[in-house]
This record gives sequence, C-alpha cells and structure tokens, in this order.
Amino acid sequence: MDVRRAQARGANASISNATTDEAASRQALPAHLPREDHVLKPESSCPDCGRPMQVLGEDESEQLARVAAAFKVIRTIQRKLVCPCCSTITQPPMPGLPIQRSIAHPSLLADILVSKYADHQPLYRQSAIAARDGVTLDRASMGRGVGQCEALCAPLTEPLRRYTMAATKLHADDTPIPVLSPGNRKTRTGRLWVYVRDDHRSGSTQPAQSGSRTRRTGKASILKPISPV
Repeated sequence: MDVRRAQARGANASISNATTDEAASRQALPAHLPREDHVLKPESSCPDCGRPMQVLGEDESEQLARVAAAFKVIRTIQRKLVCPCCSTITQPPMPGLPIQRSIAHPSLLADILVSKYADHQPLYRQSAIAARDGVTLDRASMGRGVGQCEALCAPLTEPLRRYTMAATKLHADDTPIPVLSPGNRKTRTGRLWVYVRDDHRSGSTQPAQSGSRTRRTGKASILKPISPV
C-alpha cells in the first residue's frame, strides 16, 4: 500500500512538472539531433531500512550541448602486391583530390569556404583559430586553395551567371567595400555589384537567380565574376 501511494505521488509530481514546463512555454530541442543519455541511478537499497528498492519512475531533462570541430589526419595507404610467379606488381590508384599534391582534404576546403563566405570569417582569423589546436594553416596557401576551388566550381557557376545576365530586366546594387592594397598597408575602394533576376511579380514562371561581380576603383574593366549567391 505504501508503494502504491508513493507511485501515485510520483505520478502527480510528474504531471505538476509537465504543467509547469508548459506554462513556461519552453521550446523543445530539435528532434533530429542525436541524444546521449546519462542515467543517474540511486542506491538499490533503502537508506532507512536496507530493503531492496522498487522502480517508481524517472524524471528527464535535456540540455543543448555543442561538440567542437576537431582536426584529424587521414592517411591514404596504397598497398602494393607482387605476383610470385611473373613478378607483376599491382597497386590501387590514389583517389582524386580537389587540389592535387595538397595536404587539404575536401572537408577542410569546404570548411574554409563556408567559414569565409557564409560565416564572414577572413582567412587570417581562420588561421588563428586553427593555431589554438596546434595546427598551422598558411594564409597564402589558403588563399590559393580558395581560388582553385572557385575555378573548380566554374562549370556550375558560369551557367548560372549566363542565365542571370540573359534576363531582359535585372535588379542591381552597388556596394563599396575597402580592399587591401598589397605593399603599402593601405586600402582602396572596391565595388561589389550584385545582380538579381526575379520577374515573379511580373507574372514570370522562370526561377529567380542572383550573381555578383567585383571591380576595383580605377580599373576600366570588370575583374571577374563571383559565384552566384
């Protein structure tokens, strides 16, 4: 009978806690995130009489944690085999890399690009962040990698640029930005021209698309197209 009363009190307490949480309008954590359970178990014997305890219930609470990104080294080992009869040697080829003879794995290049263009983290700041983990990322090498990745994306970005510029009507914006001038530790004014193709309000069914170009002040021609945004 005492156990039943204790179970009833536990159920009422759970309902009370749920009501309190609902009143506080606590936002539930995303269901797609993985869960890691830390189960806290009390002693199996009663602290008062020493008899075995029975399961009454449990309370759950969730906290949002973040697992910091970590560097690791991926070693690709190409084993060689030799035929003992005819001395034929075989070896699997090296998997292709975005930048040949580079130490940068595709995952590192992707992280550099996302951090630079989506999170607005300049390369020197990314280099300083990596240094906290004891990893040296040379800024010049990172810059070359960004340029080479841009060239690799050209088969995707160039058709999008042509599609955007082929519109009969474009929305444009001119944004001045400071650009480092190598050698004299000063900045010059650069310009970011953003073009948007979107005729939905005019009844067009064509998909919207945007792109951008850059130009340095004092130059007569546009330098190069930038990947559509």
